[in-house]
Amino acid sequence: MSPALVMISETSALINRSKYLTECIKYVVDQGFFPISKDINGMYIDLELMIRASSRIFLFTDYGVSTQMKEVIQSAIKREIEISYINMPDLSLFVQSSNPSVILSEVSAKTKIPVDIIKSDSQKREIVRARQFFCKRSRDLTSDSLAEIGSYINDHYDHATVLYSIRQVSNVYELSAWYDHYFNGGPLPREHERLNRREYSNLKQPKPIKANSEPLKPKMEATVYQKEDNRPCIGFQAFTGYRCHQV
Repeated sequence: MSPALVMISETSALINRSKYLTECIKYVVDQGFFPISKDINGMYIDLELMIRASSRIFLFTDYGVSTQMKEVIQSAIKREIEISYINMPDLSLFVQSSNPSVILSEVSAKTKIPVDIIKSDSQKREIVRARQFFCKRSRDLTSDSLAEIGSYINDHYDHATVLYSIRQVSNVYELSAWYDHYFNGGPLPREHERLNRREYSNLKQPKPIKANSEPLKPKMEATVYQKEDNRPCIGFQAFTGYRCHQV
């Protein structure tokens, strides 16, 4: 068997990682390669040495591409080593029995916010966002009612608040992007600076001016009169002492 480097991204807390790793290694063996990975039996081998010793690289990207994976990809391209990107066909086989307490711990680990802070009454933006992620995650992975999900946070989180949180994560682009990044291996969202609605409404975009266009002439409406000496005059000149009549 030819040696092959196997890299596996960090999995969700709801995934049985040992079972997932076993299936990944089994896949590589079935392809006719001898797997080399730091995840096997906890052994550690220098990454650069593993790349040099490998005739092929298997990247399991079900949960995104890590920074270390990107470094391996760049090094493999330079050495012209074949890379295989693998996604398992059915991740539900590796999902552990989920409950809100496990989900709350997962949200805490992803957002770097302690569980007791998430369950507090704080209204800071990042803490509110973590609660909304918990509500959305619990709704997707458990059969608990909205009221039961809210009770895991605090007494103030009733079913209406939980429902609002779920809809916010589903409909607000920024929240949806962060949720996808944390729990589905999506790309890191870019924080966009947004204008206040009042500021935006007060902005007036000037109309583009053509390079060869003639200067704008002011529109002036006036009644044209004719003087007695046949010289033309306009309406306000009729008050200069000349007797004018309208043309």
